Amino acid sequence: MSPHNDPAATAEDALPPIEQIASDDVVLRKIEDVPHLHPRDGGGRRISAAAFSPSSPKEDPEQGMSCNSEAILKRKGGAVETLAPHTPVLARLPVSSLREMGLEVVHRPLKGDHSHCNVLNVKGGHRSKLLNLAELVRCPPDVHKK
Repeated sequence: MSPHNDPAATAEDALPPIEQIASDDVVLRKIEDVPHLHPRDGGGRRISAAAFSPSSPKEDPEQGMSCNSEAILKRKGGAVETLAPHTPVLARLPVSSLREMGLEVVHRPLKGDHSHCNVLNVKGGHRSKLLNLAELVRCPPDVHKK
């Protein structure tokens, strides 16, 4: 049972209400070193388009691509600079562009991660487009999009 509707949940367990994600918001995608950064011809590493894949049905029944709303993160007192400090790459994706691609962005807060969102309907053909769209806001100097 979700803390949203569990009468036995404590205040600490309680999740914030679901918010609408505005089209002028951006979502932040965390890109881990393994398995998404690969050796690049000519040196350095490249980001795999698979970094923009949805979660497996085991991890997430919605099969959403996990992200964080920048607007909600900031409203909750967080900062982009401190989000997932051990994650080497952090990419920004404009919600309006995601919606133009036919993707849906929904707020799915988690315990300890109230700005968590899912991007729904991501298919194989979207991944390269998402990589090209991404603005890298945290990225080691040896990592490139291509």
